Amino acid sequence: MAAVKTIYIIPPPARSTRTIVSRLQTAWEYHTGDADSNSQIQVNSIIVDSTLYGVSPRLKIFALDAATGRLKWSFDPARPDGGVVQKIAINACRE
Repeated sequence: MAAVKTIYIIPPPARSTRTIVSRLQTAWEYHTGDADSNSQIQVNSIIVDSTLYGVSPRLKIFALDAATGRLKWSFDPARPDGGVVQKIAINACRE
């Protein structure tokens, strides 16, 4: 099943990297719900203002709360509203 997994690391001072890595735990998972046995998710997600943006194996765009993994919104281009293909753009550039 396709999932985006995020791990948060807050390294304590004076600890070795090996110690930190041995204690990592998954903070949350998000299952896109559109995976099959041949799909995999390899996405370079971006985080802007505490929102993680990603793309699923079937090209659905989604936005998650980066701290909790809670879905904020998603867009499926294969299921446009009213038969009209919606257009969406994300501008993550900052000056």
